[in-house]
Amino acid sequence: NDSEELFLSMFWLECLGLPLFKETARTLLAEARNDGKVGMTAVASVIYNRANGNIENVIPVIKRKKQFSCWNAMTE
Repeated sequence: NDSEELFLSMFWLECLGLPLFKETARTLLAEARNDGKVGMTAVASVIYNRANGNIENVIPVIKRKKQFSCWNAMTE
C-alpha cells in the first residue's frame, strides 16, 4: 500500500551514507532488477524487516551468509 511504500522510502532515504547506499542499491538491483519497482520494494522490505528497522544492521543483514545471492561468493 502507499503508506508502507512511503515509510520504506523514508527509511531508505536515511540510508544515504555512501557505503550503505551502494551496498543496498547493489542488492536491490541484483535481486530484483527485472521485477521493477514492486520487486525492489519487496527486497527492501525484506532487508528492513531482517534489520529490525535499524539502519546500523542493514549491511550485516545484506552480507549475512546465504541471504542474498549477489553476495554469496563473498560470504562463502
